[in-house]
Amino acid sequence: MAAYDDNGVYDFDLDREVRRLTRALTASIRDKKQKSEVAREYEDHIYDAMQNYMLGGMQEEQAFRAACEDLGDIDEIAATLGDVHNVSRLPFDVLLTYA
Repeated sequence: MAAYDDNGVYDFDLDREVRRLTRALTASIRDKKQKSEVAREYEDHIYDAMQNYMLGGMQEEQAFRAACEDLGDIDEIAATLGDVHNVSRLPFDVLLTYA
């Protein structure tokens, strides 16, 4: 998501973009502690992937975009994370398989 400063100049803010991404990824997780833990894991993953891309010569924004592409479909990941972390909404017989 592009952001522009007061003068209409494009401003890429990595921290803002990572927060936006992790909020989207964890939106369907109801438990705040789990949501926070998963968000931190994804932040670490993004920053690690970015570091590798930047060591290869990419600029910060390019590296962020490439790391996001590596993740895959954000909506699918968010849905899966919701399913995994919100097991209480599963039928009882399915819950028994997680015990």
